[in-house]
Amino acid sequence: MRHEIVERNPEADVRFFYSSDTGGYVTPHWHNSLEMIYMLSGYMTIEFPQEQVSIGPDEFTVINSGAVHAVLSEANEALVLQVPFELLRRTIDHYELITFRVDMHPKTDAERARLERMRGLFRRMYAVYSARETGYLLRFHSLLYALLYELTQGCATREEPSAYVRNAPYLSRLRQILQYLDAHHAEKLRVSALAAEMGYNADYLSRFFKKHMGVGLIEYLYRLRLNYVYHELCVTDDPIQEIFDRHGCANEKHVEKLFRERYGATPREIRRRSKM
Repeated sequence: MRHEIVERNPEADVRFFYSSDTGGYVTPHWHNSLEMIYMLSGYMTIEFPQEQVSIGPDEFTVINSGAVHAVLSEANEALVLQVPFELLRRTIDHYELITFRVDMHPKTDAERARLERMRGLFRRMYAVYSARETGYLLRFHSLLYALLYELTQGCATREEPSAYVRNAPYLSRLRQILQYLDAHHAEKLRVSALAAEMGYNADYLSRFFKKHMGVGLIEYLYRLRLNYVYHELCVTDDPIQEIFDRHGCANEKHVEKLFRERYGATPREIRRRSKM
């Protein structure tokens, strides 16, 4: 679990880039920026604590500021836009109370037209930013604000201030737990010991985690370990057993079974693909 630091394209006030990725699993994290992902090819699933959102070619989704999320994907190409919290708070009244949600299967002509306008804005932003002709930033920013306007007009719901204040402590508590798990994922962790470390009752911790993450704490811990294993299989030549040991995967047969279920291939197959 990490708080992702989003760097800006210095001249654009936002971070906007083309992404080509071999696929894999990115562990739960969050960032203060609003993130929009427009898929050009391949498929991606964004896992939120209470739901999953899958997108394919010519589809896009929104990840709200501060939303805890993980990403599971196959090989893909995408356009990624990350808009700083400060910019949004400056331009949208009571931005901290707003949640955005994009429906890729709209039911009305007006919704379908808005979706197509947003697709077009995404594509034109990339064309303008890539060409970088004289004065391109003027055009880029006009397209950016047009996209954010469409998002605000058609995809926003506003939360009551009281609900925002009530939910904030739960999110802070969840982030604290996830950060601890990430830092200590390679250790032999018991729920009772973790609860004592965090100052919670063990039963409460288990219920709280399941409610807000949608999976049990131990299952999440295995997912976290598998993510580290997957990454090191692709970027190192270290022996597979050594990688398992380094990330707390003591039961090799059990881990390989979970790995196949998660990634559709064995660790050796993943390593072989990464070298092709």
